[in-house]
Amino acid sequence: MKKSLIMVSRGFPQGSGLSPLLFNIFVRNLPRQCTSPIFQFADDTTLVTEDPSLSVVAEKLTAAFDDVKQFCDAHDLKINLEKTQLILFKKPGTPIPDDFHLILDNYTVTPQTKQSSCWDPGSASHIWTTL
Repeated sequence: MKKSLIMVSRGFPQGSGLSPLLFNIFVRNLPRQCTSPIFQFADDTTLVTEDPSLSVVAEKLTAAFDDVKQFCDAHDLKINLEKTQLILFKKPGTPIPDDFHLILDNYTVTPQTKQSSCWDPGSASHIWTTL
């Protein structure tokens, strides 16, 4: 089997076995930049916050996103805002205003709502984004 060489001047070749490892090494300092808890798996990054007040949740998540955006800008990484999700976990019967949303880098993200009867740390919310 003959393999052809591909010149890559930026990023990692799609499907390369080393891509996930090299990407994780490249973004290993991202959690130090963030003021909220952050979880990473491959190229997915999840920011988490909780508060009974939706306005506080929005404020905290927006600040956390800004931290990630600053890191990405400094490392020439792009955030795919079209793949960004806002998921709100709430108690049954707790209303979410129809107009609730976040504006992240001039992009509007509307929530998906999940009712939870077993996990109740107040009102927990997170952003799931793909770098």
